[in-house]
Amino acid sequence: MRRILGLALLLAAVLVFSVGTPLAGAGNKFAYTEQITDARSLAVDIEEGGLKKFASVDYQLDATAIARYCDGGEEGTLLSGPPVALVPDSKGRTTGTVTLGLPISGHPCLPDHIEYTDVTLTNLMTGHRYSLDPISRDYR
Repeated sequence: MRRILGLALLLAAVLVFSVGTPLAGAGNKFAYTEQITDARSLAVDIEEGGLKKFASVDYQLDATAIARYCDGGEEGTLLSGPPVALVPDSKGRTTGTVTLGLPISGHPCLPDHIEYTDVTLTNLMTGHRYSLDPISRDYR
């Protein structure tokens, strides 16, 4: 019985090691943080690896913005930002910030609540499309 248990543990360790090795070597991981600025813009700091073969990488940020204004008005707008070019470092990793701002409205004040939903960031070079978390902020 101990022999079977020992062989099972050995097999499990070999499987974990063989699966873990390629993942550790893969350099195409994607990470991001997002915030809504005081200007009511969405700013996303990104880091993506595995892009050594590109001289530069274009990213596009898209979202739905919902703004509630102090005069009681509310607007929902589909936003699509212009492509932003980032240059990979010598290890093939890009880092940078991509932003998306609200269009100018006819309201007499800035929104006191803003939320961005359906947020996606697209790497236009590889076609990878990342769904990001929705985010909101109150300014009261």
